[in-house]
Amino acid sequence: MKKNIIAIILGLMSMPVMIWIAYQMDRPIFSLFTSLAADQPLKTTSPYKVGDRLAPVSAVVPRTGASSAATITKNTNGYIETSWEALLPKDWDPIKVFESINLNEFEDEDPRATKALQTFRAAWDHAPINSELIGSRIRIAGFVVPLESQGELTSQFLLIPYYGGCIHSPAPPANQIIHVLLETPLPIKTMDAAWVSGVIESFRVETEMGVSGYRMWAANVSPYETEGSDFK
Repeated sequence: MKKNIIAIILGLMSMPVMIWIAYQMDRPIFSLFTSLAADQPLKTTSPYKVGDRLAPVSAVVPRTGASSAATITKNTNGYIETSWEALLPKDWDPIKVFESINLNEFEDEDPRATKALQTFRAAWDHAPINSELIGSRIRIAGFVVPLESQGELTSQFLLIPYYGGCIHSPAPPANQIIHVLLETPLPIKTMDAAWVSGVIESFRVETEMGVSGYRMWAANVSPYETEGSDFK
């Protein structure tokens, strides 16, 4: 497989997810994915780099009926600290769409490659949510992608699990994006790391930055690095 085909795939999916998928599929292209990612550094003053996730919440307890990676943990002011893995339904397979696709068969500019990429982008944009979580009071840490701002104040944004998604790399699956609405706009910037608390709802929203499967009216939003303070 040529580098151009891999580059197209990296352009559609997030780099960390595609590297993981290549590894899970035991493809010989795994080393090529990692080398391409290394060749695309992001110039930024942020302490994070593309693909970084925030440190896991503490005192992790596995969610009933889920894998050990899917977790919900301690209660903070009535909101349960929740991992992003807990937003995934336990029976959802993120690489199922690849079962009938052999990427190594495609050459550059192969129309089958374009169709395959469109197929799995559509599958991820319609990724199912975890219905067991709906209506829960949760607290989750992620990165901010502003949607509606006036001056320096943001009134709604997408919250995503890893740095650079929707901006420097494509959007995560819909079940890994939360559409957050604020009653009082805050001075939140693109890719700010934040804790968000609220009641999580099932509500699909299509935006230019990504498709969200969840929605939350924020009861509280605070900086991740300086917990207990406010955005200023």
